Amino acid sequence: LADLIRTRVHFIELHGSMYRLVAGDERGRPTPTALAAQLVDLIKRDFPDTVQVFIETVSRANAADETNEAMAMVVSAGEVIAHALDCGVTVVHHISKAAATAGIVDATAGRGGSALADNCRASTVVAPVTADSPQSLWPEGFTSADFTDREIVLIENARSSYGRKAERIHLERIYPPAGAPFLRAVAVPTQQDGPRRDIDAEKLAAWLFDNLDGKGATEDAIARRRGEYGLSERAARSAL
Repeated sequence: LADLIRTRVHFIELHGSMYRLVAGDERGRPTPTALAAQLVDLIKRDFPDTVQVFIETVSRANAADETNEAMAMVVSAGEVIAHALDCGVTVVHHISKAAATAGIVDATAGRGGSALADNCRASTVVAPVTADSPQSLWPEGFTSADFTDREIVLIENARSSYGRKAERIHLERIYPPAGAPFLRAVAVPTQQDGPRRDIDAEKLAAWLFDNLDGKGATEDAIARRRGEYGLSERAARSAL
């Protein structure tokens, strides 16, 4: 995997430079620059197999101007890159302090104008979750004590215009004795007598044992029979 990442993931160092996708004109109005076209030429020349481009707004846009007009220009620059390279473009933006404090993880959580979220095909929010966050954002089965000395991160597919939204994911940042920190799926909270029972998972296991032993199952079949096992809709979907 490391070799694959080294050959397929590339960073174009622009940090600290004056290059911007959007900059003020002589009257201070946000205007697209030539950077998008320059990036297209560079990527075509050096990285022709590119399938995804990531843009970080604070560095590449005008950080002091996060109005709707400026954010719309960022989207326009992304469209230039996407169409020219036939690839996806992900714009990394920051959420507002109000959204972070209130635990808002929908498509409106971004800082500044709403044009960025309004014009993108999908929005995903990445946010830390603590014991002070709304309980609706906690990992399933967690209590406030489970957050002690742990860093939990939530990944929420807030909006998807052309497909089914992905399931919510909780990750935990791990600091090994040696090497770089990494993220992994949140472990099931445990008690002195072992892991807490996941009742939904036990019901799902029973359904799978009875229905998938050498047989196929369709989404309709799962939806039709989940009531017999007391499965939630989310657990039934995960059987697919």
